[in-house]
Amino acid sequence: MRKSFTIIGGALVCALYSCSPSVTSNIIHNYHPLETVDEVVVIGEEEKLPGDAEWIGSAKVDGKADYDQMASLTRLEAWKYGAKYVKIKSFTAYGQNSRMHIMNSNLYRSDLVDNTLNLNDHVDYQTPEISEAISTSITPFNTEVKPFYLLIGGNLESSKVSGGSDASQNVINLSFGAGCFVTKSLSVELGVQYSRETVDYDKTGGLSYGNGIMSALVYHRKISERFYYIPQLDLGYVYFNSKLDEARIKYDAVCASLIPLAFEYRSQDNQWGFQAGLGEFGLIFPQSGNKNQDYVFSLNQVSIGVVKYF
Repeated sequence: MRKSFTIIGGALVCALYSCSPSVTSNIIHNYHPLETVDEVVVIGEEEKLPGDAEWIGSAKVDGKADYDQMASLTRLEAWKYGAKYVKIKSFTAYGQNSRMHIMNSNLYRSDLVDNTLNLNDHVDYQTPEISEAISTSITPFNTEVKPFYLLIGGNLESSKVSGGSDASQNVINLSFGAGCFVTKSLSVELGVQYSRETVDYDKTGGLSYGNGIMSALVYHRKISERFYYIPQLDLGYVYFNSKLDEARIKYDAVCASLIPLAFEYRSQDNQWGFQAGLGEFGLIFPQSGNKNQDYVFSLNQVSIGVVKYF
């Protein structure tokens, strides 16, 4: 017989008259709970269910809570009725800036676990208070990447500069910045960069140092479960201080470059990203001092970076 179970969170006085989240479940058959709530696996919207999953019902969480809090409550509900898997169907907000959300999920038991509930069995759930469940933080599979991130990176480059200067260079760049997604697949970045170059102008060699402000437009394309293709277009302003033998050259420049081969591996919880890139095509437009307009094309540039999403 089809049964419906509804659990309403205890009355909590919240700011701005908001209400605690309520959990509503619709269970067609319940089983013995697993030994611990931690055994219940939360699966994201784009993840596939394992082959041993058997549907036993659905659950909805409605109220003032974020993704992790609602997933925790759904996970607790699934555990009570012997479900092994929680498959998130949707997570939506009431409005653009609303803190009120709705999460819909399907619940599945595992046919590899013998937890059939007999009619004479008595089950003592011993579930934590709803406030404790809300405070529990879990790591669901395939959580959507957060809209803001910080990044630190660097690159090594050995290349030939062509144009007005006709020089070769070995470059070390270090950068630190922040980024924000403006669409699901595009992000913009702003940061600072420090450069150290070993320059060879014909038979004259020397060192060049640069400090600048850099920006980037990055395209994110998912190519597998954890890997993304992330080509990017950089634009920046850099001040150079070069010493070539006994001569000193100081100049500022606008720089633009394209990195066509760049990839990112994201952690399972989408909190961290590890980036690597290869190759560069760039343009340097000096504004003062050195008046040479240069361009650089190199497959000898290797860049790496670490990203933390928030």
